[in-house]
Amino acid sequence: MASRAIQHAIEGAEDNRELGVNDLKALALNEKDVVVGIAASGRTPYVIAGLEYARTLGCRTVGISCNPGSARSKGRRSLPSRPLSAPKW
Repeated sequence: MASRAIQHAIEGAEDNRELGVNDLKALALNEKDVVVGIAASGRTPYVIAGLEYARTLGCRTVGISCNPGSARSKGRRSLPSRPLSAPKW
């Protein structure tokens, strides 16, 4: 599972749409679940595919992105969130 990437880098996992869907399939989600996707750019394939899959199951979805101009920040989620972030140093 890509969730290992939280503690150890897994090169390229964020670009793998299939992995995003497969990781969620392993959780046996249903319409009572809420799935939160976090992608600084708002367009990370792993996250976007996971959110799209979750919506096909009737899950509520939340997307968190630091890019207000991304396509995913324009109403494509059940509940969009765009936190303001400080510039990178």
